[in-house]
Amino acid sequence: MTEKRKVLIVDDAEVMRKEVATLLKDKYETYEAEDGLQALEQVRKVVPDMIILDLEMPVMGGFEFLDKVDEILDPIPPVLILTTISTKRRETREKGAQFYMDKPFDKERLLTVVEHLLKSESTRPN
Repeated sequence: MTEKRKVLIVDDAEVMRKEVATLLKDKYETYEAEDGLQALEQVRKVVPDMIILDLEMPVMGGFEFLDKVDEILDPIPPVLILTTISTKRRETREKGAQFYMDKPFDKERLLTVVEHLLKSESTRPN
């Protein structure tokens, strides 16, 4: 049996984190963090294969997390931005996120995007 790929879900909204984790748990090993600081701790412990990231969070937001994760991981896994801030699409690309989805999200589309990003060999540019 092959080992499940690891997906870190970072969102300060517990309901959103749990919804994404529940959606992914059959196919992937999921980990959760409620802000960027907790996410950095998780990254050090589990070295995820992919990160699903909200942008606006207390303590440390998504953009600051993206800057700091560069110092921890090489190569950096694919990053999917899942947020309500639709005006930040260009900035997320500049920070190296591979994909951007607005909340609320379509469940089937999220599953397809996660599968595609994990199958591709590309990682986030550092």
